[in-house]
Amino acid sequence: MTINDALRVHVHQLGGPPAAADELDLFATGALASMQLLELITAVEDDFRVRIDERDIQAGRLRSIATIAALISERRPS
Repeated sequence: MTINDALRVHVHQLGGPPAAADELDLFATGALASMQLLELITAVEDDFRVRIDERDIQAGRLRSIATIAALISERRPS
């Protein structure tokens, strides 16, 4: 399973569409509510062993599956 596929599963488990496009803005489109952001962060940090901080949120790095996958790829231990 790719990073994007795993993220898609998380998004769906949080109430988002089952086949969210990689570039879909998860929050602007209403696919996820801001309250689900903490659950998404926790899932990403636990599953991919990366740290997400406030700067990532402010920079929009959690807006779509594509941006989250890029963040994971940059920070994931080799």
